[in-house]
Amino acid sequence: MNFKKSHIVLFLISILFGLIIGIQVRTIRKNQSMTTDSGVLRGKELAIELRKSRDELERQAREIEELNTQIKLHEESASGKDDVTKELYKELNYYKSIACLTDMTGSGITIEISDPTETVEMGTKLSIVDYPEFILRLISIVNSAGAEAIAINEQRISSYTEIERAQNHLEINGTSVNAPLTIHVLGEKDTLMSALTIKNGIVDLLRNYSYGVILTASDELTVPRVRHAAEFIYSKPSGNDESR
Repeated sequence: MNFKKSHIVLFLISILFGLIIGIQVRTIRKNQSMTTDSGVLRGKELAIELRKSRDELERQAREIEELNTQIKLHEESASGKDDVTKELYKELNYYKSIACLTDMTGSGITIEISDPTETVEMGTKLSIVDYPEFILRLISIVNSAGAEAIAINEQRISSYTEIERAQNHLEINGTSVNAPLTIHVLGEKDTLMSALTIKNGIVDLLRNYSYGVILTASDELTVPRVRHAAEFIYSKPSGNDESR
C-alpha cells in the first residue's frame, strides 16, 4: 500500500514539475517574442525617422541651392551698374573662390582609386577607406604641386575639411564616403601628373598595396563648392588688418 502511495506521490510531483516547466517555457517564449517584436518595431521606427531626416536634408539642400542662385543673379545684376561695383563684384568672387564657396571649372586631373580585387595581407582585404593617411598624403602632394581646387567624391576639400575613418567608411565634411574614390584636382596638368607619378611616390605606394589607380588629364573639370560654410563662434576679425 505504501509502495502505491509513493508511486502516486511521485506521479503527482512529476505532473506538477511538468506544469511548472511548461509555464516557464511559455513565459520565456512570450518574452522573446515581445522582445523581437519590440526590436523590429523600433528598427522600423528608426528607418522611418532616418528617411524623413534624409528627405528634409535634401529639401533644405534644394532650398539653399535656389537661394544661392537668386543671390548670384542679384550680384550679377548689380555688378553691371558702374566700374566700382564691377570691381567689388570681381573682388567678391575672388574671396569666394579662396573660401571654396563657389564652383570652380578648369583644367586638371582626375584620380580614381579602387580597392584591391584580391586579398593582399594575411587574407584581409585592405580598403582605401581604412587608410585616410594615404588620402591626406595625396592631398598634400597635389597642393605642393599648385592645386587650385580639390574634391573627393564631390566633397570639396577646404581648410576646414576633416578626413577621418568612421567604421567602414570615411567622413569628409561630415558626409560618408566609400570606395572607390574619385578625386578631381584643378591645376596645371603636367605638373600635377609629374608630382603624383614620381618614382616611389604616392601612386607607386598605392599600387604596391594592390590598389587600382587611374590618372586622367582633362582640359575641363568642375569642382563643387563646399556645402556648409564655416561658422566663427569663438573668434572674430581683430580689426588690425595692416594690408588695407
